[in-house]
Amino acid sequence: MDISTVKALFESDLDGRILKSDLSFCDIDNLSKQVNRWRQAGDVIVFTAGVFDIFTINHLLGLYHYKILGGKRARLIVSIDSDERVHSSKAFREDKGNTVKPILSWESRSLMVAKQSFNNESVLVDVVTRHGTDTCSGIRCPHDDNVDIAKYISPDIIVVTNTSLDTIQRLEADADTRSKVIVINEEDLSYSDLYIDGKISTSGIIKRIKNGI
Repeated sequence: MDISTVKALFESDLDGRILKSDLSFCDIDNLSKQVNRWRQAGDVIVFTAGVFDIFTINHLLGLYHYKILGGKRARLIVSIDSDERVHSSKAFREDKGNTVKPILSWESRSLMVAKQSFNNESVLVDVVTRHGTDTCSGIRCPHDDNVDIAKYISPDIIVVTNTSLDTIQRLEADADTRSKVIVINEEDLSYSDLYIDGKISTSGIIKRIKNGI
């Protein structure tokens, strides 16, 4: 079996689950329509956002946690930062390993997130989308920002980590989203590693590789 056939089989379950809004096409309405279909079917819509660069066990553990928050009928939507957004906000920061960011492109990061399974029985993440001001031809749209996406699709639960202070403030300042916000302390539910000397993270892995300690 050639590699193209293997890749086709590997990606066969991704149709409609990676919504790649880009400079030529905005699919926020497709996302909203899908959310409405799920809601009408009685599903619970859970929304979160993140970078997911160098996917780790703690990323996976977090996504499991978020899915479980929605119960048995949960539908998990993950918005992943665009490459430009990651570069402008995290590249060459000392606390992030003082290196180029992202390490991997949005296409690679989104594929890794979308291919995760939930207890080996179903998909973990039902839809992956993206946010960043370099999305949708530069025209102002919800994809510019994860908070704007949350407001537009109106999920039942919005999961935010406790370090995302600006996001929390903006969501809690809005009457339509404040009651839906669940703030997660990443330190409460995470794996640590002896060689990183703390919580497993992309930045910790980068520092370990660069410094050899």
